[in-house]
Amino acid sequence: MLNGSGGRAAGGRLLNVDEVAEMLDIDRSTVYRHRRAGRLPLPIKIGKRVLWIGDEVKRWLEAGAPNLRRWGQMSQSKPWHGKMTI
Repeated sequence: MLNGSGGRAAGGRLLNVDEVAEMLDIDRSTVYRHRRAGRLPLPIKIGKRVLWIGDEVKRWLEAGAPNLRRWGQMSQSKPWHGKMTI
């Protein structure tokens, strides 16, 4: 399910729900369901938009897509130091 085989590189960009869905090879409603269940990295909100940091989603996938609690523990020890384009 959360296999990341959808394939395009995220880089240091902000990803919208459609881009995250494509990366994970799931549909939009499943992205929102996983977000509510704590199965995705925390998004950021800009106005009404919900966005994810592309590099964080990529690192999360590379770490085996752990649950939110485990990801929080892992990512605290490896802070994100990428470049972001807005």
